Amino acid sequence: MQISLPLAIQLLSTGLFTAFGLYTLIYLIVSFFRKSPLIDRIDYEANRFISIVGAVYIFIWLISLFNELNTIESEDKAFLLNRMFGRYWIGFWTQPLLYMAITQLLRIQKLRTMKIIRFIFSLLLMVSLERIVIMSISLEPNYHFSSWIMPNTLLSTNYWILNCGIKLLIFLSFVGMYHLAKNKFKTMIS
Repeated sequence: MQISLPLAIQLLSTGLFTAFGLYTLIYLIVSFFRKSPLIDRIDYEANRFISIVGAVYIFIWLISLFNELNTIESEDKAFLLNRMFGRYWIGFWTQPLLYMAITQLLRIQKLRTMKIIRFIFSLLLMVSLERIVIMSISLEPNYHFSSWIMPNTLLSTNYWILNCGIKLLIFLSFVGMYHLAKNKFKTMIS
C-alpha cells in the first residue's frame, strides 16, 4: 500500500488538526463547568499526541517539498521557487510553520493551561489560511450568490455535525491508541 505525501499532509491538516481544534473547544466548555483529573489526563494525552502529529506533519511537508523540487521540470521549478521565495512567500510558509509552532507550543504546560491561548490555538488549527481566503473572497461585493442553487440547509447542517463528530471520534481513538502504546512501551522498557 502506497500513500502519496500530499494526501498524508491533507489528512493530517484537515483531519487531525481540525479535530484537535474541535476537541479543545469541547474541553474548554466542559472544564469550565466540571473539574476532573480524568478530563485533565485526557487533555494531557491529547496535547502530547497532537505535538507528535505536528512534528510528523512538518517532516512530511518538508520531504514532499524536496521531492517536488527534485521531480518537476525546470519551468515548474522556477514557478515553485518564486512561490517559496518571491513576493508572496509569506502565504507559502505561514500555514505549515503555524501548524508546527502551535503544536509544539502545546508542550509547554503554562500555555496549555491558559484558556484564552488554547481557544486561539484551536481556532488557528481549525481555520486554515486557505479557508480564510475563500471566506474573504466570498464576502466580496462583486461575488454574487444569486445565481447559485443552495442545497437543503437541514441536510448540510446534519452533514456538518456528523462530519465534526466523526473527526472528533477518530481523533479521540488515536489519542487512546497513543496512550495505550505509550504505556505498553514503558512496561516493556522497565
